[in-house]
Amino acid sequence: MQTKICSRCEKEKTLDQFHKDKRCRLGVNAWCRQCRKEYGQAYQKAHPEKGRLAVRKSYAKHKERRCREARERYDPEKRRQRYLKNRDARLAQQREYQQRPEVKARYRDWKRRWIVRNRELKREYWRRYNARKQGAKGTHSVEEWLTLCKRCDWTCLACGSRHVKDNPLTLDHIVPLSKGGTDDIDNIQPLCRSCNSAKNNKTIDYRRK
Repeated sequence: MQTKICSRCEKEKTLDQFHKDKRCRLGVNAWCRQCRKEYGQAYQKAHPEKGRLAVRKSYAKHKERRCREARERYDPEKRRQRYLKNRDARLAQQREYQQRPEVKARYRDWKRRWIVRNRELKREYWRRYNARKQGAKGTHSVEEWLTLCKRCDWTCLACGSRHVKDNPLTLDHIVPLSKGGTDDIDNIQPLCRSCNSAKNNKTIDYRRK
């Protein structure tokens, strides 16, 4: 392999340890890569302001070109075409990854822990799913439901029983969803499980009591 002596450290090195430069002999720079790196670090440390000034000049010089290339690279239509082109392969790869036994086990463990930490939120998601399935309009948040229970002193509006672990409050729609009722907080009242089951799909407003 052809070699060359670095004019700075005066060591004989192979040509692949020099930067390419067509203006110099043998088509490589006179200094080796290591010498150029050390010189650049020392110069930057001795003249920090010159380095920052050079960066700002380079940025201002090539700003328009970089902006144009960025617009071309992130053009919405081109991104959409790339997405459609690789969608099938990406979905197949994702399905293959999700079918792995270790991935399934890890997801089951994560879901079990999440449900234990967010039981009330899980119930809310399930109620919203049933409401959308029945075509109900409106929605409410977990905070609104908890505020309603607190305003009712955590008691069932039908029988007056307190909220305890064995008899928790449940969400009841005054006008049932099956009869065109909404899922807004104004159409909701807190009842215990037994009273909610006894009410069934009747339209009874216990708030008037």
